[in-house]
Amino acid sequence: VLGLVGESGSGKTVTAKSLMQLNPENVVYGAESSINLKLGIGVLDV
Repeated sequence: VLGLVGESGSGKTVTAKSLMQLNPENVVYGAESSINLKLGIGVLDV
């Protein structure tokens, strides 16, 4: 189970949809966009 917590407008829905590959293919995010998961072994850039 993965929980996603953040303030309103912080991108929780976009992040969840990206991880599940549910975003439309024509959606383009800026070059600065990234998803980082903090794991017990370090940070994973998804």
